[in-house]
Amino acid sequence: LTLPPDFGIPVGYSAITRYEFEVAPAGSLYCPPLLTGDVPARGAVCTGALPGVEYNVSVRAVSGQGPTAWTSANYTRELSPPPSPPSPPPPPRPPPSPPPSPPPPSPPPSPPNPPSE
Repeated sequence: LTLPPDFGIPVGYSAITRYEFEVAPAGSLYCPPLLTGDVPARGAVCTGALPGVEYNVSVRAVSGQGPTAWTSANYTRELSPPPSPPSPPPPPRPPPSPPPSPPPPSPPPSPPNPPSE
């Protein structure tokens, strides 16, 4: 899961030295503490999210003035679409047609008619 880069922390808080995370339910998702220089522009990446599980991620900034209040948001890793079923095999090819039969032999020529008297 990727959390937004500002983590919902109000802007203008004094020099932040680190961000701390709490995750519920605990167990699979891990969000490491971040030093301010380590916050990627696209946000923090938490690892181990299980598909379809909703996580409540709380974050707070810590500075010389102490920690901010926790801010929380719910995140869910989207389920991957199920794989497509395999395509059915193509239908079997029909057997080749037999070669055409040769034409029947021509009848023998008729004998000539005898001359009539």
